[in-house]
Amino acid sequence: MKPARRRAERVVLLLVAGFAGVFLAACDSAEELIIGQLIVEDLIDGTGLAVESGDSIRVYYVLTRTDDDRICDSALPNNGANDPVGFRLGTGSLIPGFEQGMVGASESGRRRITVPPNLGYGLDPPQGQSCIRSNEFLQFTVDLVEVIEG
Repeated sequence: MKPARRRAERVVLLLVAGFAGVFLAACDSAEELIIGQLIVEDLIDGTGLAVESGDSIRVYYVLTRTDDDRICDSALPNNGANDPVGFRLGTGSLIPGFEQGMVGASESGRRRITVPPNLGYGLDPPQGQSCIRSNEFLQFTVDLVEVIEG
């Protein structure tokens, strides 16, 4: 659920109870972490090894915000000059939504992972990264190049 919609539903409920002014003041001064569900879609079914936690993977990816499709980060091939980036899953070095979303993906496949704030950066976006905001829903489109069994 997007922040604006969630806030609007709460305002409607509180208007009925007669406490709208108190809620709006509280809403502006403190932000709550949005809890959502991880969404995983295989856009192209892979034909190779399937990813398990503990495996290392090599991927190309694009990271966008879901509200406006703005690209926040990417690692893409550039006429063969860029190698895929590598990650080891299960070490805690990646956001939980990316790690959970990659489990079960197969080599040569393309997967879209929509990560809610509670499985992404939450209320604390990465320093120096102005594109990712607090409580941001993120979307990774990932081409899985290689699985190296853990």
